[in-house]
Amino acid sequence: MFICAGESEQFNFALAVGIGMTDVAINLTKLCMSEKPKFIYFVGTAGSYGEKQIFDIVESKTAANIENS
Repeated sequence: MFICAGESEQFNFALAVGIGMTDVAINLTKLCMSEKPKFIYFVGTAGSYGEKQIFDIVESKTAANIENS
C-alpha cells in the first residue's frame, strides 16, 4: 500500500492518510484493518538540516516521531 500525507502533498498512486499524528493514526489504522496490506510505503517530502539538496531522493527503513508537548 502506497500512502501519502494528503492536502498539498498528494500523489495519484497513493492514498492520503492525513497530516499530524492523530489523523494519520486514525486513518492508517482504518486502512490497515480493512485492506490488510502486505507492505506500507510512505511517499512524501521532508526537511533537511542542510545535508540534502532539493529533489534528492532519500530512502529510509525505519522512522520515529518525537514531539514535545
